[in-house]
Amino acid sequence: MLPALGHLRGPLPQTGSMRHSLRLLSEESAEERAGSSFARRQYGRLLLLEILRTYAGTARMSGTAFAVRFRAAAGVPPHAYLTRWRMLLARRALAHDEVTVAALATQLGYGSESSFSHAFKREVGEPPLRYRTRGEHQN
Repeated sequence: MLPALGHLRGPLPQTGSMRHSLRLLSEESAEERAGSSFARRQYGRLLLLEILRTYAGTARMSGTAFAVRFRAAAGVPPHAYLTRWRMLLARRALAHDEVTVAALATQLGYGSESSFSHAFKREVGEPPLRYRTRGEHQN
């Protein structure tokens, strides 16, 4: 629902913080330092938050109105959409990557391996490690 391209205009109050987040994200992406991967995820999240705040403010839409319009457009509430997207990424990673469940939980924004595992089992029907070892989803 967000535009593919955005333009930062000077007079918007959020422009400064978005430019700052973009600068920090760019600096972390320029060279691989200890913790860069973590920093990029965090700066990316902050940037997304600023974009969503600006977009929702520009559209003059409350959080509730956004959720209603999102559900009408996507067929599911925003949180359910996000969970399904995360589980799609998790299934792909478990099928094709050697990432640990703990690392995957962190990459997908879960606070703990346990919370990720519970969400995965609720959405997919089995725990992540069983999904990986079962292997029927692999070619």
